[in-house]
Amino acid sequence: MSKRMDELADHLFYAIGERGAGSYQELADRMTKRTGEEVAKHQVNTLMVYVRDHAERLGWMVPPAKRGKHEAGRFMRMLIPAAGEKAAPVFDRYTDREKLHQGALGTVRHTSSSNRHQAHALAVAAMQTKDPRYREMIESVAEDCDALSKKSARIARILKFSGGAA
Repeated sequence: MSKRMDELADHLFYAIGERGAGSYQELADRMTKRTGEEVAKHQVNTLMVYVRDHAERLGWMVPPAKRGKHEAGRFMRMLIPAAGEKAAPVFDRYTDREKLHQGALGTVRHTSSSNRHQAHALAVAAMQTKDPRYREMIESVAEDCDALSKKSARIARILKFSGGAA
């Protein structure tokens, strides 16, 4: 964690605002205006990762957003309890629960797909590994990736058909 990243995270919090933002570029433009420094959209992406990695310390996060089409408010901020507190995240009147649902659906679909690909790649790597100890470790991780892919696919099907009610 760095003081500069924390300062930029504060700017991101205000750039997202109560009503959210539809794209990285929109946030980059708002941050550029707010800071007086040029902020590129890839920097916003990096900053969102930072905020998610330090959410408990910062007291807020950017929940996963629906992938693809840029929709107004798809990136939103959400206050969260401090580390060790048992309280639920804070939803305000602008929190769009359907957008949260679509973000979760996109995340589990991505998790399923990427873990399926990683499981296959690791299985191929294991076949090429001569040392049986290392081959067994690689195969074990491949099996874990495959299991996570299948579990994520099941959850995606449930979320898709629940329409946010799950």
